[in-house]
Amino acid sequence: RINNCTFSNNKASGVAPCIYVFGDTGGKTNVLISNTTISGNSVNPEHATRNGGGIYVNSGTLNLSGGYVTNNYKACDCDVCQGDVNNTHGGGGIALANSSAMNMTGGYVTGNYSGLAGGGIYAGFFDHNVRFTMNGGTIASNCAELGEGGGLRIAGGTNGVIQATNKVYITNNKTNSNNDWGGGGIFVQEKGNLSIV
Repeated sequence: RINNCTFSNNKASGVAPCIYVFGDTGGKTNVLISNTTISGNSVNPEHATRNGGGIYVNSGTLNLSGGYVTNNYKACDCDVCQGDVNNTHGGGGIALANSSAMNMTGGYVTGNYSGLAGGGIYAGFFDHNVRFTMNGGTIASNCAELGEGGGLRIAGGTNGVIQATNKVYITNNKTNSNNDWGGGGIFVQEKGNLSIV
C-alpha cells in the first residue's frame, strides 16, 4: 500500500522511472495507491523502448483509488520507437503488460505525455491479456504524440470496462498524429474490448 507519498522528478534508464510493479500472472501481487502524487517522472530518451513514464505494471494488479499521476513523460526519440507502426511503445502516465490488471476507482491521471501511444494509460501490448476497470476518477489533458490514444489506449487482447458507478471524466486528451488512427480520448485496437456502461 502506498498512501500519502510524493514521487517526483525521477529519471531512469531501466523499465520504469518511478514505480515498477512486477508480480506473478496469478494476480497475487497487489499494489494500492491512494492520496499520492506521482509527478514529473520520465524514461531516459536513450532507452525509449521502455514504457510507463510514471508507473509500469508487469503482471500483478494496480489499484488506484486517489491521488495524482501527472506530468510524467515517456520519450519516443529512437528510430525503433518512431518507426513503430503497431504502437508497441507507450504510457506517459501508466503502462500495463503481461496479464496485469488495473482498477481505477478514483484519482487523476492528467497532463502526461507519450511520444508514441497511450498518453495517459497504455492498457496492454497486443495479446497480453490485460484487464482495465474504471468506475471513478479522471483521465484528462494527456497527449499521445505519434500514435493512438491520447487519454487511454486499449490494446488487442485487453478487456476494459468503464462503469460510472462514481463520477468518471475522460476529457481534453489529444493525439497529435496525422498518420495514425487517432483516438484523442480513447483508442481501442483490433481484438481489444471496451464496455462503457
